[in-house]
Amino acid sequence: MGTLWDTFYTSQAAHRERVKNGAKVLNLRNIPQEKNDMGLMQWYMHPELKDRSINTLIVAMQEIKPGSRSGKLKRAGGQLVYIWHGAKGHTDLNGKRYDWSKGDIVQLPLLTDGNVVQHFNDDSAASAYLLCVEVNTLDLLGVDRGPGFEMLEKAPD
Repeated sequence: MGTLWDTFYTSQAAHRERVKNGAKVLNLRNIPQEKNDMGLMQWYMHPELKDRSINTLIVAMQEIKPGSRSGKLKRAGGQLVYIWHGAKGHTDLNGKRYDWSKGDIVQLPLLTDGNVVQHFNDDSAASAYLLCVEVNTLDLLGVDRGPGFEMLEKAPD
């Protein structure tokens, strides 16, 4: 195995290989949609996706069906949610309603006690698509990232 110091060089080589050969363009049509406790999501970047050229961000597209909602989650924050498509909706953030429409950005602040967040699609005819982006701090801070990571309510879809 060698020394722990030697692992720096092994890691460096693996990182350089990922940067050289990892995906540079990610096409939404080629990314599978998964149904999870938050709803319907497609992951552009995730700590477990090792075939990307960088792994410094977590990026996902979330679809919320007409008149539906995401799951409700307690999380640290530090996430931007860009409303990529959707006529109207709202986000419940720590018990306060924030209305949004296409082109808006919802900011989930970093709070010591965390945030409780849930997104709602108020359009009865079209799905809303939310592009969620945050710095990948999972390896540094763990999934809890301070205040915890707890599913409070599952999405219906």
